[in-house]
Amino acid sequence: MLNTARIAYGHALKLNGTWRNPKYNAALRSSEPSSKHQTGDACDIVPIRGSLSYSDWSDKISDACAKVAPGLGSGYEMKIHGRGTGLHCHLEYDP
Repeated sequence: MLNTARIAYGHALKLNGTWRNPKYNAALRSSEPSSKHQTGDACDIVPIRGSLSYSDWSDKISDACAKVAPGLGSGYEMKIHGRGTGLHCHLEYDP
């Protein structure tokens, strides 16, 4: 899934957030109590190339997510948001 997103984006991506234990998750002011990060079913990705403006990055990663999402199958969700660690693509699986 992550490699597919990287190919669609066209540049390297960095895994910025993966599994979180419940105590750490609760300490994050921007995290939801039912975050899929606690079960290992979510991750956040950001571009390694930081030269893009906020709007250019958002447009480009949104396009990449739109290309990838249909091929993931049911249960996967991809969204762009700026909570917590800043602008990033959040990928999550909910069987």
